[in-house]
Amino acid sequence: MKLNKGDVALIHQSIQKWNCKAMDASHIPEDYSDDVGECPLCDVYFYQSIVCNGCPISKTTKIYGCIATPYIQWASEKSPFYLHRWSTSPKSLDAIEAEIEFLISLLPKRSQLRYNI
Repeated sequence: MKLNKGDVALIHQSIQKWNCKAMDASHIPEDYSDDVGECPLCDVYFYQSIVCNGCPISKTTKIYGCIATPYIQWASEKSPFYLHRWSTSPKSLDAIEAEIEFLISLLPKRSQLRYNI
């Protein structure tokens, strides 16, 4: 899949967001929200097109949103009582790592080199 420079930048920003989750999973502010507004790709493709039209994730999976990505495993680990918080369980951290790897796989090969995969 051919990505434009803007999409490459958005994917790098998304990877950075997920890396922060992996590193700081035990230091999450209680008022943190992790809805689509926290995702650089969603900021562009979900809010502007409603159906994720043009999003590199949807283009890759051929499915609306992030349903076919490791995001779903991560989201299922959220506390049912505190949906704005995420779990620090091993399953959750594994899902974060899988999401990072998935996002890296979307990048052109030369852009993947900056990550240790």
